[in-house]
This record gives sequence, structure tokens and C-alpha cells, in this order.
Amino acid sequence: MFRPTCKRSCDGSSGRTLAALFVVVAFIFVSQTLHADVKPAFASEVKITIEDGVRIIRSNGIPNHLTGEFPNRGNPNTIAPQKYEFRMPADPRPAEHATPLRMQPFGVAINGVVFDPGAAEWWNRDRNSGWQYEPLFGNGMLGVDKSHAHVQPTGAYHYHGLPTALIYALTDGKPRMVLVGWAADGFPIYNPIGYADPKDARSPPKTLKSSYAVKHGTRPNGPGGAYDGTFVADYEYVAGSGDLDECNGLFGVTQEYPKGIYHYVLTDTFPFVPRMYRGTPDKSFATHGGPGRGGQAGPGRRMPLPLIVKALDADGDGILSAREIANAPAVLAGLDKNGDGQLTWDEYMGPPPNGRGPRGEGAGPDGPPGPGPDGRRPPIPRIVRALDTNGDGIIDAQEIKNAVESLKKLDVRGDGQLTPDEYLGPPPDGPDSRGRAGDAPGAGTAPQDGSSRLKLTDRPPGEN
Repeated sequence: MFRPTCKRSCDGSSGRTLAALFVVVAFIFVSQTLHADVKPAFASEVKITIEDGVRIIRSNGIPNHLTGEFPNRGNPNTIAPQKYEFRMPADPRPAEHATPLRMQPFGVAINGVVFDPGAAEWWNRDRNSGWQYEPLFGNGMLGVDKSHAHVQPTGAYHYHGLPTALIYALTDGKPRMVLVGWAADGFPIYNPIGYADPKDARSPPKTLKSSYAVKHGTRPNGPGGAYDGTFVADYEYVAGSGDLDECNGLFGVTQEYPKGIYHYVLTDTFPFVPRMYRGTPDKSFATHGGPGRGGQAGPGRRMPLPLIVKALDADGDGILSAREIANAPAVLAGLDKNGDGQLTWDEYMGPPPNGRGPRGEGAGPDGPPGPGPDGRRPPIPRIVRALDTNGDGIIDAQEIKNAVESLKKLDVRGDGQLTPDEYLGPPPDGPDSRGRAGDAPGAGTAPQDGSSRLKLTDRPPGEN
């Protein structure tokens, strides 16, 4: 069995704390061997470049380390390659005010896997209640592996907390500060090790602590009951109680930035992954690394952007905003070229990229295309499935009238807008179609053990 060692720092108590954290990290890593550690079926691909002052991370989202077994009891999805392209300033600047994280990835790790801490589940399934479940509260409800990650319906593997296996590989099991990724605003992200004096790299290493805590008292509405960490709103920032600010970051020197830089820190207690930006997040994260003018037709394959999306996306940013969704009936009516009060495939999808292709069996002249040379039919975008409620391939007058409500059903993140993975992704007909890959325990099912810290339920081999 691997037994970690840690040299004592100049400060005895700091050394003990650091050693304890190191044992925890090693403990999690070693305990992975007790369960099914799986080598991803696809190789990790990531390319990081700086072009004209912009850091660009292109990846397929496959981790470069072993994962848990997916699908599993808490997560029904299989890891599959993505086609990410994230952009962020290479020389980031703080904004005047901090920006809360929306339902999008906070950042991306150096291995191309996204940090996406939120969950698309609210108390009583009411997105307007303000009581959003905290996905890492409790133990095992979401099928996360030992790197606190699991999988979206799109096949996207993503971290909700400390990427344990990645950190272990980067540090070789040693308690030292290491760069693990970048946030959407361009500031770097580090593991929870820093310096006793943030401005002095010669000072002893120190475990950095979050300044968030579970509130005291009882919830004033919604689910009621005592604050216990079940919901995001159960936590509050307590200035000075830890080492980090409300964005879970601080200014200090790092190996990559010896003159100092503001940087974020991943922690083993809430918020785990930061939930606020110190700078201004790039829009590429709002589209979840997808193309602003296109989407995916399954792992690694592109589909042409439907004409209906181009029409609805008035500002061309790749996101269907609340205002654009509200204008849907009028926009759709404008696509009715022959004035018959309904939309056929050619009217809402546009002509095939290579001209007018073969039509589907049993379809009229304006029906969906038939199988291609490979015998497969092109995928029908989720937005079309949502609008064409009776599935006949035609968006009729009543379906146009109901367009706003139909589109709102695609908003699985509950943020009032639609990103490419929401309006172009696979149809929501999987085992967990109500949210994001089981990113929530289900209304009212979160365990009530009163703990807000990540659980370690396994022991290394040979330990009692």
C-alpha cells in the first residue's frame, strides 16, 4: 500500500494541517482502486494556444486519468468525446463588480475537462423558488466518481469539485501548489495549496480554506427546516473566516506568475468550485464550448445550423435569450414562405448543405431528408422535436402559437435562455430527461446528514 509522507514545515501546526490534507488527497486516490477504475474508451485530446492575446483551449473533454464506471446507479450516461473551443483573455483584468456564475461551466482544466459545479434541480422542481440543490451535498446521490465528476446526457464528463486524480498526477502526490486550469474570465485556477504569505513563495505551504459557511437558523420559506447545506442558498460568505474571498480566490504569487496574480482556488468544502467571477467571463462558456453558430450531431459530428435557430438568434451570439424566446411565434410565422400557416422541413431547417437531398420514406416533397450514403438519417435537432409536438415533421399553426412554452421546456438549466447543447443536443428522452445527466438528487430527496464536506467512505487497502 502507498503510504504518504510529508515534511514538517517551519510552522508545526501548518505542517500538520498540510500533512492532513495530503493524506486526504492520497487517501481518495488510493481508495479508487477499491472500486471500478475505468480507462476512458477515447484518448484525451487538448490543445492550448495563445492567439492575439486570447487563450484558446480546444479539447474533446475526455479526461487523461481513470474515471469511475459510467453509466452507474446514480448517473445513466456514457462518456463521449465533445468538441470544445473555449476562449478567455490571456492577460485578465478584474471587473468593477464580481459576476455570479450562471448555469454554465466555471472554467476548464488543463486536461480539457470542464469545471461545472451547478445542478439543474430546485426544491419542488420550482426554478423560481430560489432553492437550488447543492450537488455535492450528501454522498453518492449523483453517481460522481472519486474525482467528483460525472457525465451529462451529451456524454460530457465534468468536474463538480476537486479533480482528485488530476491533482494527484500533477503533484505526484506531493503537497504543493499546482495550476489545474483557467476560469472563463482568464484567471488561473489552483488546487487548495498556497503559501503562508501569499506574496512570498519562500514562505511555507499552507492549506487554503474557503470563507463560506452554512447559515444559522431556519429557512424563511420554500423547503423550510434548518440550514444544513442541502441547498446553495444555505451557505453564506463570512469575510475573514477563511483565506479566500467571495469568489474563492486571492491575489498572490504562483510558479507561473512569480510577480503575483489574482487566482481561484478549488476547495474541499463549499463552494468546491467557485461560483463567482472576479473578471468578465467569455461568452464561449455560455455556449458550453460549442460553436456560436452551430452545434453537434453526436460525438465529434457537426450538423448544419437549422434556419429556425438562425432566425430566432437575432443577435447571432449562439444563445437564445429570454427576449428571443418570447419573440418565437412572430419569428416562426415569418419563416412561412408560402403563407399556408405552417412550416415544413425546408422552411424551418433550410435546404441541405449540398442541395436538395433525398427525402424520408413516406414524407412529402418538403419532408425531412432520407438516409445518407452511410444509411443513417441526419439527426433532428432538439429544438425541432420540442416545437413539433405531434412529431409529424410539420410545425403547424397551433404549434407556432405554443412555441414559447415549448422552447421553455428545453431550458434544463433554468436560466431563462437556451445554449446550443440545450436546443441542438440529443432529445431529452433518457432516464434523466428532467435535468443535466442526473445533476440533481431529485426534489426533496437530498440526504439530511447535516454535512457540507465531501465524504470519504472508503479506506485504503489494508486499513481497518
